[in-house]
Amino acid sequence: MKNRLALLEEHQFHVWEGGGGIRTICENAHLLKGLNLAGKKQYREALEHYRQALDYPENLQVWRLDSGIDPKVDYLTGLAY
Repeated sequence: MKNRLALLEEHQFHVWEGGGGIRTICENAHLLKGLNLAGKKQYREALEHYRQALDYPENLQVWRLDSGIDPKVDYLTGLAY
């Protein structure tokens, strides 16, 4: 069975006007995965997930907006380093 992050990354979402909530779900999924990895002292892998939290993959069909997550990612990235 595929993990949930893989399902989010591989599925082609068709987002209609006002339906960009999938972006927040992906951001949070990567942040939580990064936090989990950092808790296990797997900092390199955690940093990769923090970086992916800032990505806007084409399969989500959403434009880059200021979601307010950048400071959270910066903070967690600093902790990982």
